[in-house]
Amino acid sequence: MDEEYDVIVLGTGLKECILSGLLSVDGLKVLHMDRNDYYGGESTSLNLIQLWKRFRGSDKPPAHLGPSRDYNVDMIPKFPQMPQSRGESLVARETDSAVHTIRRRHDRACLSGRLARVRCNLRSPGSESDRVREFA
Repeated sequence: MDEEYDVIVLGTGLKECILSGLLSVDGLKVLHMDRNDYYGGESTSLNLIQLWKRFRGSDKPPAHLGPSRDYNVDMIPKFPQMPQSRGESLVARETDSAVHTIRRRHDRACLSGRLARVRCNLRSPGSESDRVREFA
């Protein structure tokens, strides 16, 4: 490994990767490092062992969950969220053969250590019965 670099970039999130790439294209000698055993920063995808280590400590996951390589869990959802009308517009233009669209009403996110439902559409519930139906 070389001893001298023009730039040292710490972290492998999106902005760090873009910065590292731009600097190296400009001819600078770049060392790109991350403290984690995976790349991608907060938007990474983890296998089962990495996921278990991150949220359960150093214990290994139970064997009944299967091989770690069978898992690839996104820490941040990576699908475009759009109003229903735009999704229908994509289908009408026959882009659905190249782009798979799904209609989702909810997603789940980890908030303050708890798994919580998060709305995926822009419409807010109009009545109490809508709120119950939408968030039940």
